Amino acid sequence: MKISGQQTFSAGSEIIWSLLHDPLILPKIIPGCRFVIPAGPDEYRLAADVRIGQHLEPLEGSLRFEKIVPYRNYSFIAEGSNPDGTVSCRGDIVLEDSGPALALLTYVIDVETNGRPAAITDRMMQTTTRSFIRRSFEALEHQVAVRTRVYTTTVVPGRESDHQPYLPMTPDRSDIRRRLLIVMMATLVILLVGQRVGRGRGESAND
Repeated sequence: MKISGQQTFSAGSEIIWSLLHDPLILPKIIPGCRFVIPAGPDEYRLAADVRIGQHLEPLEGSLRFEKIVPYRNYSFIAEGSNPDGTVSCRGDIVLEDSGPALALLTYVIDVETNGRPAAITDRMMQTTTRSFIRRSFEALEHQVAVRTRVYTTTVVPGRESDHQPYLPMTPDRSDIRRRLLIVMMATLVILLVGQRVGRGRGESAND
């Protein structure tokens, strides 16, 4: 079963490439991943819990990158198995800059299953695969935000009060007038007290 599509990220292709090839980032962008361990040049051992239909399949296997053109494109082969079956995934990834600090990722992925994973319908497998890709891209977008220090906040409709951004308080005109009146009154009191103290000292001196 083949699935293809495109996704735009708010970062240059070099940043996206570096994230996709970072062994510390890979476990964070593979849904259900338990570990990714380098096993050689462009090759890794991995384990992930992948939901296929109604079953959560704990898979262990390998991930290998091939036909690599740095910052442009590469192919990958991911294979995982357990006592109930196997899942293999082959894909081609192409990256290109599509604007200032924008990268377009194009993918073509072919998934094959055997054993229990193969028992679900093609429609369910397609839904499962697209969900896996969507979650992976969401995790990659988060890593892009972390790498570029760009964060966004989504406001849930009807819950604006829970997500109000902090804004500095700006006094209105009535508040400014009130503050000026308080300052003028305080100044007047100080002057009156000062005059009385001065008179008291003068009278004491005359005595």
